[in-house]
Amino acid sequence: IDARDLRCEASGFDRYNRILATCFDPDGSDLNAWLVRRGWALAYGGGRNYRSEQDEAEAAQRGIWAGTFLPPEEWRRRHPRSP
Repeated sequence: IDARDLRCEASGFDRYNRILATCFDPDGSDLNAWLVRRGWALAYGGGRNYRSEQDEAEAAQRGIWAGTFLPPEEWRRRHPRSP
């Protein structure tokens, strides 16, 4: 990303009250898709899906797909918060 000016468009909040957004390079490229395609992020529900980008990264064993990991939602299921 370097020092380029990005444009991010918020689309709402997730269940943890974090802002959901899609960010774009100055040339209009979808940075979220780029991260998923390289295996540095996972496709997650809501908004644009990024499923095809994730399938591409997984098939090529890029980034996190080069090894084994627990997806965040699975980790949360296994480690519930105490009241």
